Amino acid sequence: TKQNNNRRTMTVNTFTESSSQNMSVKLVSADGHEVMVSMKAARLSGLVQDALNISAEDDNEDMDDNNDDNETPSWSLDVPKIKGACLKHVVEFLEHQILDPVAEVPDPLPAENLKGCVSQPWYIN
Repeated sequence: TKQNNNRRTMTVNTFTESSSQNMSVKLVSADGHEVMVSMKAARLSGLVQDALNISAEDDNEDMDDNNDDNETPSWSLDVPKIKGACLKHVVEFLEHQILDPVAEVPDPLPAENLKGCVSQPWYIN
């Protein structure tokens, strides 16, 4: 499926309602760098959800029904407004968020700096 408007072009393969754990999405930056991200992590991104017409709550079980040759399907998504170095950090964050989700930040904030609001060192650094 190709979507095209004046601001961005996204190229993605058709996505059905769900995905499997070992699927991935190839993100292609403005400067041509390709970064692979697991589907589980990619689903945390609103951009990916919109482009692939999925939600973060979609289940992971039924995709194999649409994959007759038993290959792990992948999707490619052009992200023309993000450079490769930045995209790499975004993917790092998404993948880490799967392993160690950031704790909820209290409101109102208990401190004026991030160290006083978030207890997980990875998110502070």
